[in-house]
Amino acid sequence: MQRLQLFEFNDQPWLPSVLRDAMTGYLETISRVFSMDQAMRSLVRALTAGLDDGYRWEVRHVPVMPGARLTVLMGLPLEPVADR
Repeated sequence: MQRLQLFEFNDQPWLPSVLRDAMTGYLETISRVFSMDQAMRSLVRALTAGLDDGYRWEVRHVPVMPGARLTVLMGLPLEPVADR
């Protein structure tokens, strides 16, 4: 099978910023309309069901630039970890 080299338009320096902003806004709106946060939480619960009970698993949104967030899965310990 031949390799297909794909790219994201937002990564291209020649893309006008107005289009880049519009694409980011569109994705953010679609995410809100279809409750992607709730879907992500359900997925996290399913994926972490059999893992160690010593952690609380959370979906966090980290701002990476104005108007854009990175969604990450964090395992936070239930008990405070002592400093060494």
